[in-house]
Amino acid sequence: MYCILNERIGLRSWWRTPYAYYIREMRDAKRLTREEFELLSRCDGETELEESSLLRSLLRRGLVSPCAKGEKQLTAWQKMDCDNRYFPAMNWMITGKCNYNCLHCFNAADNAPLMSEFSLEEAERLLDEAYACGINAFTITGGEPMCHKNFFEILEGIYRRGMYVEELNTNGYYIDQTALDRMKALGCDPLIKISFDGIGHHDWLRNRRGAEADALRAIRLCADNGFRVKVQTNVHRRNLEAMLPTAELLDSLGIEIDASIRTSRLDLQL
Repeated sequence: MYCILNERIGLRSWWRTPYAYYIREMRDAKRLTREEFELLSRCDGETELEESSLLRSLLRRGLVSPCAKGEKQLTAWQKMDCDNRYFPAMNWMITGKCNYNCLHCFNAADNAPLMSEFSLEEAERLLDEAYACGINAFTITGGEPMCHKNFFEILEGIYRRGMYVEELNTNGYYIDQTALDRMKALGCDPLIKISFDGIGHHDWLRNRRGAEADALRAIRLCADNGFRVKVQTNVHRRNLEAMLPTAELLDSLGIEIDASIRTSRLDLQL
């Protein structure tokens, strides 16, 4: 009989982790026995296989499916040997530039001339290297990552190579329906982590009038479009009393809040 890997399965072999596989858009690889890996490696739609209890087990687990000879072919993503140790994910600051002047952050708009960022050519080279290393998931951050003029081209490069964006860190300013539609068209469905520092306090810390309205607009728009959203809040003495009403507002929108970021340098200045 002939079998082929499920299209969502990608075999990987790294130093010290020679027998493993990814499920597409799941961050961590899963281990295999040597026997499982070797049999899965032969499930290419071209190699005739003998029936066995192990093959029946792989079929039951949904790792492979039967096919006619030559009916389907494996993609390059589905079988890779990586000349490095296993690490599945990458936190990538694509730019240090930002459109805000947040009081607690050096990646500010007035420092923009000093902040470097990846050119599209450099980003493509890094993505080739990440792919060859077996990277699976990315957290995209900055600066404000959506400031990058090639933001969507970088996302496209990730998905074109079979990798995916697990998280996107943003201040929300550039999020609109067009941006969300472009992400959906790519199959890009990350956890969107938006900064929001409490009702009545966000503009002050972000040093930009209207930042609070923009953040809440982005949070609501992401939620309305079915994206998972997590709000990251800097906690300091000025906004402590706003934490409960802020949490109640976000809870009413179905949004998770992470209020564990302590702005200790600001505490010294208040």
